[in-house]
Amino acid sequence: MSFGERLIFLYFGAFYFGPMVIDALFDLKIKYVLSGDLNFFWPFILSVLYLLLFYWLRKVMGRGRGVSLPFAKFASSNAVVTVVFLAFFALAYEFSSTFSTAFRHTESYSSAGIVPVATFALKTVCAIYVFASLSSRSVIEIKFYHVLLFVWGLYFAFVSSNDVVHAFVAIYSLFQNSRIELARLARALVPKVGLPAIIIILPGVVFAGIANKVGIDAALTRFSSGGIQYLVELFANRIFYHSYTFAYHINNFDDSFALGWQAMEIISFQSFRRLEILFGGEVVNETLQTVSRLNYLQITPFDNGTGAGASPGLLGSLFYFPGGVLSLPLHMFYLYVVATAFDRLMGGGRYGLPVYLGGLVVLQAVVDTIVDNFNPFSVGFVALAMLLVLSTRAGSVLRKDER
Repeated sequence: MSFGERLIFLYFGAFYFGPMVIDALFDLKIKYVLSGDLNFFWPFILSVLYLLLFYWLRKVMGRGRGVSLPFAKFASSNAVVTVVFLAFFALAYEFSSTFSTAFRHTESYSSAGIVPVATFALKTVCAIYVFASLSSRSVIEIKFYHVLLFVWGLYFAFVSSNDVVHAFVAIYSLFQNSRIELARLARALVPKVGLPAIIIILPGVVFAGIANKVGIDAALTRFSSGGIQYLVELFANRIFYHSYTFAYHINNFDDSFALGWQAMEIISFQSFRRLEILFGGEVVNETLQTVSRLNYLQITPFDNGTGAGASPGLLGSLFYFPGGVLSLPLHMFYLYVVATAFDRLMGGGRYGLPVYLGGLVVLQAVVDTIVDNFNPFSVGFVALAMLLVLSTRAGSVLRKDER
């Protein structure tokens, strides 16, 4: 399999097959905080069929040639990369002076102004730069000060457990790309400790996710009293939302056609609203902020009033397309384009688990709520655009090497 295909199989294992099997064995309690127990038999079967169909289409149609973007070389130049990391650091510092780590749970994203939008967008761009620097095709060169600015910026703009993964991958990239003589030993050892390192950071990911909801002190109290069992349960809960969302929509199939039009109403309104905010205007919010928020209100009868959302995931996103499941060809074509971009960016090299972990987070950004990516001011749109741009650059580097 190609890099993109392996990454998608990993995504399905992590967010669909794994959680469904875990729930069958242990009956996860998170379901009863949502809409209750659901039948996961058909969601499991349909997940397998979707994945097999996608893999078959890749074999029949080939792995694609990608797109041609003439400014890709400019976007990957050292000067532009440095400016982006500096801008992220500056905006992250400004973000920290106004907002807290609980931003996503206590603030209205769409009414908080341009700083959060720009901060999260640049965070995503920097994360993709870091991931691309791990490619065997030498698309991006990440230096020590880039990693320093990125990790420091993550500290200031920490709002998600994925930020822990971003920091880990950035430090990993530093060792992998360093030209310092003393780093030779580290470069030799890091790939061999990939699995232990990931196992070590998983508690950090779970802790970060709790801390940005209830605060660090409350998170420490919960961890110290709950122990390993509490940690495992929280991690299982975290990766369960995608499969639960898919199961919910399969079990409430008739609602999907109306949801697609609701999603497009949210996207169109919020796109124009953020454009107004960009030019200093103010527009009263008349819809939900994101499709993730709409999805959250579908899968749970309890509105906690915090504006929290739950990404529908790759398969759940299908039910928010106009036409619902009738948009399956478009949905699968989108995934085909994404897989092709990852293939071109990473090539056929052999990579360690930390690289796949970084790729998994990037993949989440572009497929977890696909329809939200139609909003040009969304993080998902920015992530998709950068992935396509850098994959184009990787393709041109490969062609140059072949000549």
